[in-house]
Amino acid sequence: MREGPYGLAVAAVVALAACTPSTEKTTAAPPADTAPTTLSEAEHVAFEPGATVMVLAGTLGAGQTARYVLGAHEGNLLMAHALSPGKDLRVAVRRLDEQSAVPDAVETDSYWLGRLPVTGGYLVEVHGAGDEGPFHLELEVPRHLPLPPGASSISLAGTIQPHAPLAFTAEIEEGRTVAASVTSANDGVQLTAHGATDGQTLAGWKAGANAYRGEVSATQDYVFRLDPGAEATGFELNVSVE
Repeated sequence: MREGPYGLAVAAVVALAACTPSTEKTTAAPPADTAPTTLSEAEHVAFEPGATVMVLAGTLGAGQTARYVLGAHEGNLLMAHALSPGKDLRVAVRRLDEQSAVPDAVETDSYWLGRLPVTGGYLVEVHGAGDEGPFHLELEVPRHLPLPPGASSISLAGTIQPHAPLAFTAEIEEGRTVAASVTSANDGVQLTAHGATDGQTLAGWKAGANAYRGEVSATQDYVFRLDPGAEATGFELNVSVE
């Protein structure tokens, strides 16, 4: 057994004790005095212990903006996705210190994806354009799957908490075959997978299925997401790339 990224022991199974996040993924909102006065009403948010996904809810009308400040680390992959019945929202993410855009980000009206260039605070804005109505903002910072050098598969075992989805990411080349599965007590944990850049579910993935095997159509980061049930549940995630 040898030590891999983040001090995890790499073996046939990598144990994530109760899925406690590594120090690389620990986030904290930056001090309030780093925010310009015009952002004084921005809400500071942070992930629940052990979680990699959070969902925020609110109401917006035309011309209104909801603002959130999230602390994150250099190299984190951040995804922000806004949802509303009218699908009339726009999402933007900026560095809080410089009020500058994140380079090489992938953006559509309601979806934003970027690799964060520095450790610090980031401003996430949701802009409303249509009639007043409810919205949900999903923020996701998946953990990198620590595939051992030269290995094509990995197993992660741990405990997932209620209302605290977990997401993992791995860069996979076009044409490679991926197999992914999750096992849990009473099948209480649901697995989905999609491309981080294009947002597309892996071709052939069946809704509700907790096992998949197929060829990927593009080189990009792929996100493997675990959604928990109503109780804390042990799980084992298996991912292989051929």
